Amino acid sequence: MRLTLILILGWGFVVGQPAGPDHLREAFEASEGDSVRWALENKIGYWFFRQERYDSALVYFTRHLEQCETMGYDALVMSKLNGIGLVQHMSGEHTDAHPYFQNLLSLYEKSPLPWAPSERSTLLLNTAANFGAVEKADSAHLLFARSLDYARSVRDKELLALVTETIGNFFFRLWEQKGMAAYIDSSTTYYQQSLALRPPEAATAQARLGTSIGSNFFKLNAFASALEWYQRAALIEQDTLVHQGKSFQGLSKTYAALGDYETAYRYRLQYEAATDTLYYRMINQRVQELLTAFEAERTGMENERLRLTNSAQKDLLWQRTVSLLVIAVLLAVLLLLSLLLYRQYRRTQAANVELALRNQELITEREQLELKALVAQMNPHFIFNALNSVQRFILSRDIPQANTFLSRFGKMIRNVLELSTSRMVPFSEEIALLERYIALENSRLDHRLKLEWSIPEHLDPETLQIPPLLLQPFIENSIWHGLPPDDMTPLTIHIRLEQPALNQVSVTLSDDGAGDPGEVAGDLLKAVEERTVSGIQIARNRLIALWRKYPDAIADPVEITTAHGFCVKLILPHYD
Repeated sequence: MRLTLILILGWGFVVGQPAGPDHLREAFEASEGDSVRWALENKIGYWFFRQERYDSALVYFTRHLEQCETMGYDALVMSKLNGIGLVQHMSGEHTDAHPYFQNLLSLYEKSPLPWAPSERSTLLLNTAANFGAVEKADSAHLLFARSLDYARSVRDKELLALVTETIGNFFFRLWEQKGMAAYIDSSTTYYQQSLALRPPEAATAQARLGTSIGSNFFKLNAFASALEWYQRAALIEQDTLVHQGKSFQGLSKTYAALGDYETAYRYRLQYEAATDTLYYRMINQRVQELLTAFEAERTGMENERLRLTNSAQKDLLWQRTVSLLVIAVLLAVLLLLSLLLYRQYRRTQAANVELALRNQELITEREQLELKALVAQMNPHFIFNALNSVQRFILSRDIPQANTFLSRFGKMIRNVLELSTSRMVPFSEEIALLERYIALENSRLDHRLKLEWSIPEHLDPETLQIPPLLLQPFIENSIWHGLPPDDMTPLTIHIRLEQPALNQVSVTLSDDGAGDPGEVAGDLLKAVEERTVSGIQIARNRLIALWRKYPDAIADPVEITTAHGFCVKLILPHYD
């Protein structure tokens, strides 16, 4: 029986792995003597620990610790305290793990055992990591320093790299808790030391550290350094896609923070491609496991069928085979559907990113157009003429008229500034602004201007919306071209609202100034366009941008004619 136990354990270590739990349990049940059973309990616990099955490992480590304390083996007690603390620490139960590390540290300080420097470094490193996790920063810092000294004394690059990386993680957590830049600087320094100790073949560790350094610089808004380290990590990691994907993700975030959305989008696609590849590998691995399990089950069933001697047992075996085939087919179908859904989800994400970038471009374009429109609305000629009128009133000592003009001019300027902050305003507010403008111009032009409105009853100016400051440039052009400067001929400007279609409202602005068909009209239109090309183009662009969000948008919402005076027709969307 003891020979069987030795062969089971020996085979497990020959292949490079401990024996599986079933074999260990069989050996445990068949073993004789407390010492053998005690050793097997320890090996079973470590097997579960390596498989990250921490709950089961904790059960066996705890039982083994009780036996070690009973037998008085201090070295093994410390080993089990370290094991139990690590299990709970890696499970996220840092508070539960802390008493075991405290007890471990107390025994270590009192122990006369001749520990090797590498063992002392590892023991202190694990304890320091737990102290840091429970926010005992001062104690953790001292323990890390001692662990680092022991690691340096043995000149073990692998151990020293592990210690410096763990210290880097500790300072990074301190920065997350307290937000002090000095902590993240220390974290970066230790990460760089650990990276320098990693051999070229440790690609995964180099990529992990490069990505961590890039992340630290990103959090400090040092985007140039962050880009450098993320790119280095992306170049280092060629086989393991986990950290390569993280480096692509970091590059995407950094370029987005710098405003380079095109490059950010390209790296985002590379990150998603790496993630997709990992997902495909996981799917393939799972399919292989299912196929292997199915093949093993099928082989077992075949062996069982060969051992059966009657037809009833053969029929039962056939039913089980069919059932397994159906289950395997269903699993394959479910995996295929999951893959298709996942690919569709990724495509939708990519489309959403592209749409967000396009929306950002449209918002920027709209803001630029609106800014130009505001500049065009407050025409320099109008301001210059208004100031000349004030000067004329003052020189003629007509102080009341000058005060009245300045008051109206100030109210209009304030009204313009208030309306410029809104994307759309009621038509009634646009009417009020234009009437103030005509009143100012009448003060300057001896009341030769008249503004008339024609609004159907079914169109309510209070509810009808219009882009602010849209009509003033066209009225100014009517005054400029339709009012002769050398006589006292009056000018009437007529504004008419109509609804030519269900989802449209037209605003027609016309005057009774100069204008004839043919060559004269062509010359006048050319003069209008030369004078107001900026204002007309801005108005056209604003209306095109306004129409763009509707499915039945029109190509050119601005029509200008000069056959009978100056006339412009603007077409606005009208949706309830």
